[in-house]
Amino acid sequence: MFQDLLQPKELILSIHSSILQIFKKHEILDSVPFSYYRALKRKKTDLIKLGLFENEKKRLNKMGEKNILPGREKYKIQIIDLINSEKSKRKKKTIRGN
Repeated sequence: MFQDLLQPKELILSIHSSILQIFKKHEILDSVPFSYYRALKRKKTDLIKLGLFENEKKRLNKMGEKNILPGREKYKIQIIDLINSEKSKRKKKTIRGN
């Protein structure tokens, strides 16, 4: 009777199907709140353009596994800083190359 009910993680995954468009089911950890995945998803385009998205997914999950996640707002700032830092590096390379 109860076997037809979704498990908590599966229920959450079905609710957050937009997260599943970016992360494979095995990449979503119980130790990482969905709000972190959403924060990463919002910056996906910038991170992909800079070649940083896959590494950031791994970094987020490692922090979750080790139970060292920063606060969600701090994590959002870290992502923005990462993007800005990489853009700045690339801009400097372009200027030096000319």
